[in-house]
Amino acid sequence: MKLTKLILAVSIFGAVFSGSAFGQRMMMGGGRGMASPSMLASRDDVAEELKLTDDQKTRIKDLRTEMMQKGRDKMQEMMANSGGERPDPEKMQGVFREMMKEADDRLKEIISTEQYARLKELVIQRQGNRAIADEETQKTLGMTDDQKSKVKTLMTKQREAMQELMERMRNQEIDREEMQNTMRKNDKILDTELGKIMTAEQKKKLSDMGGKPFTFKEEEQRGPGGVR
Repeated sequence: MKLTKLILAVSIFGAVFSGSAFGQRMMMGGGRGMASPSMLASRDDVAEELKLTDDQKTRIKDLRTEMMQKGRDKMQEMMANSGGERPDPEKMQGVFREMMKEADDRLKEIISTEQYARLKELVIQRQGNRAIADEETQKTLGMTDDQKSKVKTLMTKQREAMQELMERMRNQEIDREEMQNTMRKNDKILDTELGKIMTAEQKKKLSDMGGKPFTFKEEEQRGPGGVR
């Protein structure tokens, strides 16, 4: 049982740094809404939009590979320190955020200031309403403590729902397709509820932060993220 938990947890952590929507959902409870600059920069459609050179693409790919391995190693270490049990979700998220910050800081050394600025706009577009879970975005939008508290509550409930689905899949109560279908439904509900927290002015500002509209080429059959 513990070995199964280890394999699943390590796989999810690695999937996060590969840019996998599945991995992002399981780690952060936000699906594509938790996309980071380093994740998006590895996408072919985004690379084309940013006009990345072959050298930049190679360096970004190498960075992603390195961070994936580092993530797996870190997860194995955390599992070992917790007696083989799945680490506390809050601690996992803390490690995840630290590693994503490291990846994004190193990304800034690979691409130009202009490319990074556009990439940040694409991140906002990709995240849609879920962008307001980010502290920097909350500050930019001037969100109140009450709004922040509501956002945190929603994100916590979403993460708990994801963890329950993962447990059900691990116990073979549902298969991966059933889990992903439920995830998509939960994603839509979360996006709608987050939209209710913002004022009309904040919604407009968030939309403006996304810059020129961009259409992501989806791997899954669903529409792109957006502010609602």
